[in-house]
Amino acid sequence: PIVIGAPQTRTPTVSTTGLLGSVSGALYKDLRLETRVIRWDVPQYSRPRTSVRNELSLVSNWLSKFPKGQFTINMRVIHDVRDPVPFYWTATDGVTQRVADDAQVVTAQLEIRIQSASIFYQYRNLTGRAYEQLPGLTMPPAVQIYGVRWEFWN
Repeated sequence: PIVIGAPQTRTPTVSTTGLLGSVSGALYKDLRLETRVIRWDVPQYSRPRTSVRNELSLVSNWLSKFPKGQFTINMRVIHDVRDPVPFYWTATDGVTQRVADDAQVVTAQLEIRIQSASIFYQYRNLTGRAYEQLPGLTMPPAVQIYGVRWEFWN
């Protein structure tokens, strides 16, 4: 088997600094936008140089129609972007570096709660673009997850 990672003493590292930025706020009533950016001056083991996450969400209890709080809607569209990521393998001929390509993943989520029951639906990787979490491990092109969660009490 291929061992992912390398002993700390054999993994090359350099001094690095990073910049972290975040913007979050309401666009209109319960509609919110959040953007987070991380930018390092150099990429390193298991870490991309730039990573951006944008999230547009609508989360509401719709208290004007359901004053007892027995209803919640949670809708989100998430867009993740990252630069290529270097990884190191321990091989018989020494430590080798491989790079996971850049990734752009769009995910949509919907959850509706009525009293103690929640109906949920997620569509991951809406665009179907091929991307890798680890070099050589291609993630599924599109995944849909749905179901019901329900709390039962005596």
